[in-house]
Amino acid sequence: MHSVDKNCEIVRFSRERVSIRRQDGAIVFLSCSAYAILLWDMCMKGQWTNAIKICRMIKDKHLWATLAGMGLTAKELEPVEIAYSELDEIDKVEWIAKLKTIKNTVEREAELLL
Repeated sequence: MHSVDKNCEIVRFSRERVSIRRQDGAIVFLSCSAYAILLWDMCMKGQWTNAIKICRMIKDKHLWATLAGMGLTAKELEPVEIAYSELDEIDKVEWIAKLKTIKNTVEREAELLL
C-alpha cells in the first residue's frame, strides 16, 4: 500500500485525495472512495452515530480503521471501541473498555497518549 503503515499520519484530506506523512517524513498522496470522504465529513462534524452507520452499511475494513483513527484523535471512545471490535482487534477493544472506566479525565488522556 505505497509504503504506508500504521505509524503514518494523515496530513491533509481534501475531497478524494489524502496526503500522508510516513514515519521517515516523506509525503505520500493517495486517492480514496466517496464513502471515506463521507465518513471523514461526518466525523469532523461530530456525527459519530451516522459514521458508524456508514461503516456498518459498507462493511469495509479501511473505513472501520479510519473511524477508529478519527475517533481516537477526537477522544470519542465509543466509536473507537465499535470500530476496533469490527476489525477484530480484541486487545484494543479491551484497552478502550479499560479507558472508559477511568473517571479522572487527566488519567484517561494520559492513557490515550500511550
